[in-house]
Amino acid sequence: EKPTQAKAYIAHYERGNFPRAADDPAPDEERLRERVARFWQDRMRADWGGNYDLLDPFFRATTMREYYIANQFKTVYHDFRIEGVKFTENGNSVLVTVRYKYEIPEVYLSSGKKVSVPKREEETTDEWIWIDRDWYRASKDTAGNTMVPR
Repeated sequence: EKPTQAKAYIAHYERGNFPRAADDPAPDEERLRERVARFWQDRMRADWGGNYDLLDPFFRATTMREYYIANQFKTVYHDFRIEGVKFTENGNSVLVTVRYKYEIPEVYLSSGKKVSVPKREEETTDEWIWIDRDWYRASKDTAGNTMVPR
């Protein structure tokens, strides 16, 4: 069932014809900022289920919630700040730049190697898409490519 759902999303998204009711809200920056803030607050609380709910439907259609939660690394997020928002021409896709502080406490990898990362600040730019009447963070594969069809 999951792959079929993903194919349906992709077919609609590629044609740009997701059904929209007359009362559908228009994409707006205030709602986007709320969703981005919730995404990072969930990370700070290690609420991976909350994070999953904010990921695009293409990812959620192919990745089970339990799998996503079980495969999160032990990163501890401390703080974040939205630095910039850049809308695309059609307004349905946005690049959001966030500065965040994190650390990775001492952990052992499956190889037995011990790793840790002291608290530091970094910046990331992520794509958010307007779909199904709300903003969702576009997921990336392990190579860093977005999973949203183009």
